[in-house]
Amino acid sequence: VTSRDVLPPSVVVPELFAQGGFGARELTHTYLSALFDDDPSGFDEYHDMLFDLHLEFSPSSLMGFLKKSASYDVGRCAGVLAGVESLVFEPCF
Repeated sequence: VTSRDVLPPSVVVPELFAQGGFGARELTHTYLSALFDDDPSGFDEYHDMLFDLHLEFSPSSLMGFLKKSASYDVGRCAGVLAGVESLVFEPCF
């Protein structure tokens, strides 16, 4: 994450996914999450992927991601979330 200028996400992410399997997806989630925490406006092209990975590996992180990112496909995300009954983002009183 600290060497983005040497190894940009456009190089790292395909390499991580090339490993295949669940572990590669989890590692990609960890990497993209760290990038997002460091700079929420960076690497916009991976925000939709990070949404999917948060949904898979860290649903509790979705609300913070959705509030901070302006680069995900709102319609697609809303459609996905509409079908996930197990997610409750905010308590309603």
